[in-house]
Amino acid sequence: ASSLEEHKRAFPFPCSCCMQVWLMLIYTVDDMSKNYGVQAFWNILNCTVFSKILAIEILNDDVPVVKNCSTQFNCKDPLTFCWWLLVNITTLYCYDMNGQLRPENSKTNRPSNWIIVQDLLKLSLSSDQDIGEGNRRLHLQFCFMLSKSWDANSDVILWMWDYFHRRMNDSYRLDLQLVDNLPILSRTAHEWMDKCVARCQSTEERQEENSFGYFLQHLAFHLKNLLSKEDSNRTWKQIKGRIYSKFHKRRMGELTSVGLHNFLSLYITLAYISDIEDVTTKMFDLLALLGSRNLESQKELIITKGKGLSYLMPACKENELRKVFLFLMNILSTVRNLLNVEIVAKSKHFTDAFESIWIEVFPQVENHFKKSIDMLAISHPTYLIDILAEFSLISLDHTVSCSVPFMKLFRDIGLSDRIIASTTCRYLCNILQSPSARKLILSECQSQLLHSWYRYICDFPVVKEILPTRNYKIGLSAHDIACEILSNIGKALDEFTQRQCLLPRLIDMLLLPSLQSNVSATAIEANIRNHLCGFINGLAKLYYYKKDEFLKRKIKQIYARYFFAFNQMLLSDPQTLSSHPFINSIKDTFISNDCLVASEFRRYCMEIIGDHFLIFPQPPNNLIVTLHFLKIVFESTRVNVQVASDAPYIFKSVMACLLACDTCAPDKEPPSLRNLVTVVIKLVVDNLLCDKEDEIRNKLVQCLEDFIRTNFTQFNTKILNSLGTVAKFDSSLIITLLPNIRQRILKAEQSRGVGRDKGL
Repeated sequence: ASSLEEHKRAFPFPCSCCMQVWLMLIYTVDDMSKNYGVQAFWNILNCTVFSKILAIEILNDDVPVVKNCSTQFNCKDPLTFCWWLLVNITTLYCYDMNGQLRPENSKTNRPSNWIIVQDLLKLSLSSDQDIGEGNRRLHLQFCFMLSKSWDANSDVILWMWDYFHRRMNDSYRLDLQLVDNLPILSRTAHEWMDKCVARCQSTEERQEENSFGYFLQHLAFHLKNLLSKEDSNRTWKQIKGRIYSKFHKRRMGELTSVGLHNFLSLYITLAYISDIEDVTTKMFDLLALLGSRNLESQKELIITKGKGLSYLMPACKENELRKVFLFLMNILSTVRNLLNVEIVAKSKHFTDAFESIWIEVFPQVENHFKKSIDMLAISHPTYLIDILAEFSLISLDHTVSCSVPFMKLFRDIGLSDRIIASTTCRYLCNILQSPSARKLILSECQSQLLHSWYRYICDFPVVKEILPTRNYKIGLSAHDIACEILSNIGKALDEFTQRQCLLPRLIDMLLLPSLQSNVSATAIEANIRNHLCGFINGLAKLYYYKKDEFLKRKIKQIYARYFFAFNQMLLSDPQTLSSHPFINSIKDTFISNDCLVASEFRRYCMEIIGDHFLIFPQPPNNLIVTLHFLKIVFESTRVNVQVASDAPYIFKSVMACLLACDTCAPDKEPPSLRNLVTVVIKLVVDNLLCDKEDEIRNKLVQCLEDFIRTNFTQFNTKILNSLGTVAKFDSSLIITLLPNIRQRILKAEQSRGVGRDKGL
């Protein structure tokens, strides 16, 4: 007989009487063994029957060989006969001593004969005496039938693995099969996975398998039963250790496409039955040793097909899903690379694998993501977001074969307010790296994209709480993004006019956070200062288009928080001029009067400085650094009208600083304050010669009149000294004021009596 079915039909017991004799023999011998210490039935059978039939001769190196025993038995194939006989005798243990079938759950109490099975396997899987693929398949099917009757045995698996690991590249084809890889390679990934799952779940002998497939079926069957026992951890470590140890960089490089197919089938089987996280981690590490650039296209396709995933994902725990998704990420990266290879991309194998991923895998990834949204998850794993981004980009580049359009995916994940802001950001960072994606997105949903960025920046933890140092890189990204958005005024202005605009919150979070005094707060503050110029530039543009009270208030708060600090650095180190955000925000006005945005913002900044930073009472150092700032700005400005236009906003406050010097005792006067005031006044009057000279002179006269009116009563003689300083640089300004000054002197004399104030 040549097939398993034919062997099953060939029964060694021609009648029920004969079978009853065998049953009596079995139970009598086993009972005597139990009660009187004689050999058990299996031991006697091994010594008196199997050893005689096989007539095994041990050659050098302990290699067993079956001798030609046709002179003793009329048997053409003694090895197959022994397998057949062992299976049929084993079935007798399914009956009790009365000839009644035992219940199925009683097989653990049946005596096993794994010793002879191991001897038979040594012969069936001998390296020195090849029995042929057909016989090898038959013997492994017999072995599987025995496995179902007895308890699981790890030694059998290890004996098989010792044979098959050396033959990973074999196709295990029958002699009549001429197409080398036909019995091994599946046409699609779906078909491949179906075969792997069926192999793991089946308890029957699968006729369509080759000998390696039967080994995998044995592995799944025994491992599943072994892992259900108490010492399963030790058993699993033993088996995986023997399997893992056979693969390394050199061995992986030696695998052909058939060998790689066998390798992946082996690991899919292990993952399905045992510890998916452990197995997939090892598998990913081994596949990474291959290096995608050096792979043949056929190997690439094998890896692409090897997903195993549509069946594994529903049964995976969260920690196991991580490994499965990472493997999927590897596959998707390979797919995207192969899309650029025209020959591969057009091949039927690639198309099948590609469509299988979309049909079988993507819906489960999408469902897992949607489920986490419905459960109001506070975060999504980064690998899940990256996989969704990969699917989206593949959909963009390969629209014909993809079941979901790119823009639908992008709107559902990148623009929806239901999605967590940090998830949206990571997804966008992946998607916007593609030039084609950027072009399409900006043409169709520019405003929604901006809203998503605002959501991310406002909600991200770096602007809400103190973060560990390792997260600062993400914080930097948030500030970079915000600067870029604010710098693009057209988009920001559209968003600013919407009812649910997030810009106010963004400014509070990123520029004006409440920070405690600790190391993390210092680092975040430093990060803000590094990006402050970009923020101020963006706000300057917004201020030009929309002079909103909120913007004015926030700009003032930014000045209040950072202005003194940067000016102090500038005073101490002139090299910091190039990085001074308040100077850089108006530097376009230094050489031109054409930039209306910068010019208007400069006027508003001067108004803030005059109203809030040159007022009294004020620490002298604050006055000094502010006047030094004005000195630098005025000296750097090459356009007269810019300095002249600034003057009305700060001139009265500057005169108040000069008056403070004049009223102070010489030994109490702050060093350099008078000099800075004098320089600023000189710079102002030196720049009055411009197109707006008359208009600005009139405004300066009004400033001086207000200055006199406010301070004359208390500091009459000192005011005259201060006005005298201005007269040194531009007497016409003071001459215009003389009638006003004369009237005030007369009024003072009348109220106190002529000659009472000798100084006046």
